[in-house]
Amino acid sequence: MTAERDGVGFIVGKALEFRAKANAPLSTILSSCDRLLERADLPAEVRKGAQAARDAAEQLRGLLKELDLADSKTRTYVKRKKERGR
Repeated sequence: MTAERDGVGFIVGKALEFRAKANAPLSTILSSCDRLLERADLPAEVRKGAQAARDAAEQLRGLLKELDLADSKTRTYVKRKKERGR
């Protein structure tokens, strides 16, 4: 179980590292994982890793949306506060 988790963590880490280096959108990672998962000859271990990487990318996408929303609300709050102060 630990080795499996380590393998999954490695794959997820590599996917996120790839995104950072290539500045690839999360949609690219998701579609790459989807294409990988469509392959019938994929070993079960690799399939688990690809699914974990896809799940992590989906989770990261959700977190980024939440952060963007929070940032937008903060900017609006600061803007309104400045306008009231004038």
